[in-house]
Amino acid sequence: MQRSFSTFPSGWPGAGLLLLRLTVGTTSLVEGFYSLTTPEPPTWGLRIGSGLAILSGLALLIGLFTPPVAALLSVGNTAAAFLPLRTTLFYPFGSWLALAFFIVMATAIVLLGPGAFSLDARLFGRREIVIPLAARPPAS
Repeated sequence: MQRSFSTFPSGWPGAGLLLLRLTVGTTSLVEGFYSLTTPEPPTWGLRIGSGLAILSGLALLIGLFTPPVAALLSVGNTAAAFLPLRTTLFYPFGSWLALAFFIVMATAIVLLGPGAFSLDARLFGRREIVIPLAARPPAS
């Protein structure tokens, strides 16, 4: 996973990535829960899509496997936008413009990575290798 990113930025850039992840993750959770609680009975496809949206939202909130999860959200919402289920699945977005912003933000997360304030940074972040003095060759 570390090879996917040059760094896991901290400070203000890391806070910006955290804010972006929180926004997309929360929106995905709301979308998934709303789709399951509509008055009309959910189909199997809608249940699977809603379940994936909820799991993806939770993964983004904690920053776990961020690039693949954000890619799943981006591609899934782009594909689902052209399905006839748009009125049920995308009601939280309210408009095509809001849906487009969501897709762009999810794509930005794919390209930028999770940042330092994520579980990915803890699991796959940069490591410092300390070489003990005894293992070094004698100075000449």
